[in-house]
Amino acid sequence: MMEFDTTPPVPSLPHGAPGAAGGQQAEQKTPFLHLADLTPLDRQDIAALHPRQFHNPQLGLELYAPGSWREVKNARTIQLMDSLTDARLEASGFARAQVSIEQWAAMRLPILQKEMPYLQSSGEPFSMQGENWAQHIQGLVTEYRGRASGEDEDTCVMICCMRTDELLLSVTITARASVYDAQRSVYFWMLGRAHICRPLLAMQAASAARKLAGADTSNASQLAADMASARNAMPTNTPGTGSGNRKNGGNGGTMSDEDKEIGYIASGQRMLMVGILLSFFVSIWVRNIKSLDRMDILILLFSYSLTCSTGLFGFFRMAKGFAWSGLQKLLMFILACIPFVSLFTYLYINFLANRRLKEEGYRVGLLGARDAIPDSNHDIRKLLIISVAICLLAYGLFTRMDAREKDPPLKQFSPIGQRYSVMFPGVPQVQTATGNAFNAFSVGMQAYYLVSGKIYYGVASFHWFAAPGKMQEALDKLQEEVARVKDLQILEQTPLYLDNYPGRSLRVKNKELVGRIDYYVAGGTVYVVQGLGSGAEKDNRKIKEFLESFHLK
Repeated sequence: MMEFDTTPPVPSLPHGAPGAAGGQQAEQKTPFLHLADLTPLDRQDIAALHPRQFHNPQLGLELYAPGSWREVKNARTIQLMDSLTDARLEASGFARAQVSIEQWAAMRLPILQKEMPYLQSSGEPFSMQGENWAQHIQGLVTEYRGRASGEDEDTCVMICCMRTDELLLSVTITARASVYDAQRSVYFWMLGRAHICRPLLAMQAASAARKLAGADTSNASQLAADMASARNAMPTNTPGTGSGNRKNGGNGGTMSDEDKEIGYIASGQRMLMVGILLSFFVSIWVRNIKSLDRMDILILLFSYSLTCSTGLFGFFRMAKGFAWSGLQKLLMFILACIPFVSLFTYLYINFLANRRLKEEGYRVGLLGARDAIPDSNHDIRKLLIISVAICLLAYGLFTRMDAREKDPPLKQFSPIGQRYSVMFPGVPQVQTATGNAFNAFSVGMQAYYLVSGKIYYGVASFHWFAAPGKMQEALDKLQEEVARVKDLQILEQTPLYLDNYPGRSLRVKNKELVGRIDYYVAGGTVYVVQGLGSGAEKDNRKIKEFLESFHLK
């Protein structure tokens, strides 16, 4: 878009119009724009707008708007939006000769009133003479105001029906009432600066072809036929936003088959891209998970359900937008399900969608063309609700199943030849090690362990000959050996005694588990009791119960 000269003149009034120099009254069929009702924009005001130029080659239309306005779509229609106020402008038209401006307005305005029935005319239509329009362009402006159901502010619409010898054009500006009242002069300036340079050659060719065909129809019936074909290109603005007809959704606007196809493609592409991004996230997350608790399972279930649903719904929405046959859908679906081949299939489908949306003038981002998706489309929201419902149902089932599960009873365990006793939730396995299990001084180690659920239970004993009078050094050395052999990080240590024998309680963790290890030095024997789990409160309670059950006979 080009930067515009910031010192253009204000749109002028025809000579003799009310409010013109000399105050003369000219008899007109339709009243002219009265500048006395507006706050005129001087050169400084216009310069402060930082105007920008927008051009639509299809209509040959040049528009000027403040610098905060951006282009949303530029194809058969052009759509602009003010990023500061959400005001919108949409212009569309079609080739039609020998139609007066009054006839054109009489056909165009009822369409707006039908699509937005809550609007009421703010006054009679009035003619407008823009800059450099002369006799080449005629304009008829009508203003509307009204409040849609559920809205907390009125919506204002300014619609300008324009005509040339070859073209009928409609420019609609929609804004909230508070914005409209403050910017009304700016909107009139935008209309007055609009100019039609050269309509699309295809429009001229279509008009010429109709003349050559020698259609023997009345002017009114031919105009009605043209209006029917152009109806879908007309602005059908939503309350308060003024977005185009594809954004209209459930606000009473009509959508052509082509508009629906574009909406299906855009919404399907967005869902498909969301599904692909979610699949990458889930795959990376699953690879880095070492163990799954109930919450992890719920998150995984939610992610999988949302990934599958967005991918499937997105695929079939796009297939509907492309109007694929049943065989085409089946073939593309099979290709999309084949590993590695699916990547190229998705890229190809995305390429088709991008090309179609760009042909329609939409800007396509990472998640597709947001402006091409109708406001009435809530596919993502519906899929989120469905996925949450599935997860809540699964959570309820897990909770119910968990409530039915009973913890295995603790059984007294006292190995032969050992002087300790401990309560295991089952029958432990035996693992015997000799020599350097902890260090070069440990002899005759006997270890017993049991894995129940996500908890590791273990008890070990070995002979250790510590130097007399150096018990604290011995405890420190044992602590170092426990951390080294089991690759643990010690979070906290607490002095511990068992039947007056010294020891320590260590709160530890590694990459996967957290828990507690207690060890004692009783004479020439070291006893190590450990319980490691997921860190859940239920696991911690079981570990504590196991550790406290250890005693010497």
